[in-house]
Amino acid sequence: MTAVDWEHLGVQLLERERRPVLVVDLAGHVMRTNRAFLFLLADGARTHGVNVGDEWLDEVSRPRFDDALARAGAGERVTVTLTFTNTVYPVDLVLELVRLGDGPSRAVMAVMIDAVSREAEVPLRPATGFLYEVSLDESRPTVLKRMLGSEAHPVRGIPGRPCWEQVFGRHDECPECPLRGLGPNDRGTAVSPSGPGGFSPVVLAAHRHGDSAIVSAVPIGNDVYDGLIKAKIDHLATEANLTAREREMLSLLLMGRSLEELALATGLTQRTAKYHQQKLLKKIGADSRVDLARLIL
Repeated sequence: MTAVDWEHLGVQLLERERRPVLVVDLAGHVMRTNRAFLFLLADGARTHGVNVGDEWLDEVSRPRFDDALARAGAGERVTVTLTFTNTVYPVDLVLELVRLGDGPSRAVMAVMIDAVSREAEVPLRPATGFLYEVSLDESRPTVLKRMLGSEAHPVRGIPGRPCWEQVFGRHDECPECPLRGLGPNDRGTAVSPSGPGGFSPVVLAAHRHGDSAIVSAVPIGNDVYDGLIKAKIDHLATEANLTAREREMLSLLLMGRSLEELALATGLTQRTAKYHQQKLLKKIGADSRVDLARLIL
């Protein structure tokens, strides 16, 4: 019977986990990290053998971490919020700690379950997108200052190079750049035609301070797009105070159903169905079925 290399298997499973994971011994020394956790750290940060409390945390978080580590080592499942001093962006990490093993060689695994920004004007890194900071030169995004990719789309930018080149692989400025003309304390939104990996992201920009701005690019897939359309429809229906029957008819209209099909689906005569159709279009503010699409899209 072939022996199982449990250590190798454990490392492979750790790398498959998309959430940031840190494994430490009972004294708080780093034993393992996965790639997702490394993305949180500043470039060049040392990991293996580092004492988390002494080298990675601020003074307030150290006793909090020691207490959580001791409780997790005793068998508890502990959740703790810690301020790391070596992350790319100023965020507090919410970690869940759980013991690994039962013998003298037991360790503790810490899984990041949330992150809280310490700067109100800096949005958190998108789960599957990008967050980066640029310098603004005459209201134009020209220079990338720092960047953090995600575990799904790992990207490492080169500071001092144009952001459109580093993030989106373009030879010139993005035509719908939300940073164009961005003033102090302003925010901008745009949809980029393409991003790394072929997705079309919604790009959000926020002026930070001085000549700096924070940008996040959030990929939009069919599932997200469908959810946005549904939310828009629900909002229109609520604003127009549609009845349950009118909401049902609105859904059928958006599916392209004919008047005859509307009548069959709702159990009404075609004449009554037409009356309800005209009534709900008027309530929503659409002149026709075609005009309804304008309100949704």
